[in-house]
Amino acid sequence: MYVCVCRAINERKLRETVRAGACTVRSVNQCTGLGSACGRCVPCAREIIDDEQQRLQAASCSASVSAPVAAATA
Repeated sequence: MYVCVCRAINERKLRETVRAGACTVRSVNQCTGLGSACGRCVPCAREIIDDEQQRLQAASCSASVSAPVAAATA
């Protein structure tokens, strides 16, 4: 699905940009140009950015919980 028709930014590209470190609409705009023409994509982009950040946080938390902890020896 295209999120930003004006700049031909699809959802996959937007999620990749968030995974690469862009965590706000402004930072995504600086990387891709999203929202710089008509701006109609900004609300949808914001939802996708928030969703991808939640996914990343959940993956990070589950990875740290499932990582084995070495037992301390005295």
